[in-house]
Amino acid sequence: MKIAKIKIHYSLVFLLILSLFTGSFFKIFSIIICICLHELSHYLFLKLFKVKVHKLELSIIGGILDIEEVDLPLIKKLIINASGICSNILIIIFLKHLNIVSLNYLVSYNFCIIVFNLIPIIPLDGFRILNDLLLSIYDDDYTFLLIKRIDIFCLIMLLIILLLLRIYGLFLIWCFLLYKYFKYNIDDKKLKKLMYLLKK
Repeated sequence: MKIAKIKIHYSLVFLLILSLFTGSFFKIFSIIICICLHELSHYLFLKLFKVKVHKLELSIIGGILDIEEVDLPLIKKLIINASGICSNILIIIFLKHLNIVSLNYLVSYNFCIIVFNLIPIIPLDGFRILNDLLLSIYDDDYTFLLIKRIDIFCLIMLLIILLLLRIYGLFLIWCFLLYKYFKYNIDDKKLKKLMYLLKK
């Protein structure tokens, strides 16, 4: 079985280097393992449904899989996109069963991954799940406009929540999401291409 090319985003490298100076390397590394398990779940179902994976990019918000264009039924697309979240649920159950106090931060982190990934913002799983559902109801053009408005609305609401709760540590992740939004919205063709790939 051919393994996809793995690319490490500079944001993840920066976080690892920072963790060496703050004495939190083990915690950050174990969190990265959880991220990898999340992406491995996506990868396994993609392989199960015979979808070729070209590249996996790991970053501070998780991973982004670059896959080939294939036509899949809605249920298979939902399974692929929800598999990562399901893996985090299984990790939480496993950690709860171990009942090791020093690993409680991983339980909290995996819970945060689940909640965070359900937000419909590019390139999170919530965006892909919502996009698949909308495409099964509306035409491409209306879905494109709707998902674009939902995306920017969620970005604004997330920023407000982070500021109100003073969770400044997650501001870097918000900036990364904003960067991804603008990367796909420099012109509408790029986002439409993404929508087309997700539809297939």
